[in-house]
Amino acid sequence: MHTTGGYRVAGRSASRRQVLPGCVSWILVDARLAVGGAAKGPPGTPYPRPMPDAAPDRPGRTVPGAVRLAALVAALEGAALLGLGGFYAAKTALQRPDSYGRALLGAAMALVGGALLVLLARALARLRSWSRSPVIVLQLLALPVGYSLAFQAGLPVYGGPILVLAVAELYLLFTPEARAAFWGGG
Repeated sequence: MHTTGGYRVAGRSASRRQVLPGCVSWILVDARLAVGGAAKGPPGTPYPRPMPDAAPDRPGRTVPGAVRLAALVAALEGAALLGLGGFYAAKTALQRPDSYGRALLGAAMALVGGALLVLLARALARLRSWSRSPVIVLQLLALPVGYSLAFQAGLPVYGGPILVLAVAELYLLFTPEARAAFWGGG
């Protein structure tokens, strides 16, 4: 069977021109819903639907102290990564690194990671239910980085703070009050 673009959608062959507009329209619909707006979908779909976290401040729910501290720790980590990314970018611009691509990639990764942590810290402080899991995953990823820096590379000045902040963040997000706040019991 000959297909024009090599794509198969619902058992039928489809060209790229047929597939991409459908994907883009669903992405735009989901993006409009994510910001709290209404979206019209195809007939028979549950659009417009309310988003579970559409309320800006979660009225009637107070932010527990453990969650506030967890948001502060995440914001601190994000600010440190943003500063590190800015430092790497400036160092790359002012000096001659061995590899510009590697230096710029390191700076970009630090800047993106820092911005992500700052945004997640903001979402934690607003009790957004989706924000807890990415922060936990990032902290679990930080544990081996901190361990390898502190013990294997012999740089406890760098690895120690990473380990302490990651363990503190994990502890704070697994306290009973934090779990209750994110799972609707608080």
